Amino acid sequence: MKIVKAMLLIPLLGLSADGSSRGCSDGPTETALQRFRAVGFGTSAESWATEGQNQLLAIRTAKLDAYRTMAEQVYGFRITGSTTVSAMTVKSDRLRVEVDALIRGAKVVSVQPIAEDVYEVTLEMALELPIDDVEQCVQQRQVEQRHEQQLVEQGIPPFISDLFGLFKG
Repeated sequence: MKIVKAMLLIPLLGLSADGSSRGCSDGPTETALQRFRAVGFGTSAESWATEGQNQLLAIRTAKLDAYRTMAEQVYGFRITGSTTVSAMTVKSDRLRVEVDALIRGAKVVSVQPIAEDVYEVTLEMALELPIDDVEQCVQQRQVEQRHEQQLVEQGIPPFISDLFGLFKG
């Protein structure tokens, strides 16, 4: 009798008869090609440099800014901050932003002067990334619902099919 009660509790716990979880993380993770575009700006007014050198430095600065923007899009960034309050007034406010990433495969799409000694650089990159877990869970649940409907149409009660893991695709 105790074994029968345990078998009836398995579907309530969200487990199939083989003990595997019915969560969204089961199976291989699907990926999709995602495109990223980043724009960076740069300027240079070094007194020791010639006009041509300042242009090249401005372009290099804009390119580095675009890579930083790309890294923020792909990997995100960490923000830490602190505020000092004394006598109900803000005495100091500090923010620190950190980006730690490796960007490989980004291509420079354009380099354009937008003002005197100011340049704009545009980068593009395509990455094969995992589909968002939420989207993957929704897709998995839709498949399970189709299987459930087919089994109900065949006359198999939901608790029996759930007990034996028949909803798994």
